[in-house]
Amino acid sequence: MATDTSPRFQKSDLLPVPEIAAAAVETTDFTSASSWSSARPPAWWSTCATVASDTVLTPMDMVKQRLQLGNIPYKANAALDNSFDAYYSYLWGGDHFSINPERTEVQLKFDNSSGAGFSSKSNYASGLFHIKMKIPRNKSGGIVPNFYLMGLPIGGDASKPHFEVDFEFLGSTGRLQTNVYNNDTGGREQKFKLWFDPSADYHIYKILWNPSNIVFYVDNIPIRVFKNNVPGVLYPNQPMHIEASIWNAQFAGKVDWSKSPFYTYYTDFGFYGCPGNNMAACASEKFFWNRYKELNPEQKQKMAYYRKHYMTYDYCAQSATRKTECAYNNV
Repeated sequence: MATDTSPRFQKSDLLPVPEIAAAAVETTDFTSASSWSSARPPAWWSTCATVASDTVLTPMDMVKQRLQLGNIPYKANAALDNSFDAYYSYLWGGDHFSINPERTEVQLKFDNSSGAGFSSKSNYASGLFHIKMKIPRNKSGGIVPNFYLMGLPIGGDASKPHFEVDFEFLGSTGRLQTNVYNNDTGGREQKFKLWFDPSADYHIYKILWNPSNIVFYVDNIPIRVFKNNVPGVLYPNQPMHIEASIWNAQFAGKVDWSKSPFYTYYTDFGFYGCPGNNMAACASEKFFWNRYKELNPEQKQKMAYYRKHYMTYDYCAQSATRKTECAYNNV
């Protein structure tokens, strides 16, 4: 395959990067049912999500739930605006970051001079976070296109203990790594060889984070669960913001610089989340995503299938890296 060295966006299409403070908060105050009328849970959730009562939601249940959400006294973003500027801002990379004129698709460039990245404007204390991503077509190790939740302040020292929930590609050959930093430095890697070419088209990468569990989804298929309330095990309990970037790391292999530059694309920037730092308020089950305490039987069966056929590494399967939570998660 020929090396893809031409950017998707031509120079004439690029708009200046907005200088927006990363700490800015973009929220809407939802205090009426009409405000929540369009902030419904995604359609795919209505047939496969288990709620607190351990029942599967029907479409009518979802209608009732939408009405219940109308009286939430907190602030939350409906996140149905899929434009980049609604909830994100440029973070780093200079001219290696670009955006289309409609401000609905971001291109991050990586070469031997720099990578690039962006972040959410707000911290979040719970949510259902997702993005569509397409990784570089040029096949190489070493590069790390990603999408993750980060508990450190922007620019914080990631070598120190912190909370973090990761989707990271290890190169551009279809190897995806998930990881959870639990007020430590990680070490909970689970790796997958995806069942599709993630460079050929956009695919959905989703993280559910609520007081009960963290669930990783690829194209709405659950591939990993990290549960709360495991004896002797911490759980991410501090606000986190969203970051996405492309960079390089030794753990991802060796970069083939002859294939440079590498382009990663992101779109569909809307998500559901509770912005701010009030963990107690954002744990309320009035937020629909907090009602999903565990996967239902169909989801568990599907997750087991994909883990069996596509997971290539599990820290829980190694005696040197296995941790207490391994007996409780993904079962």
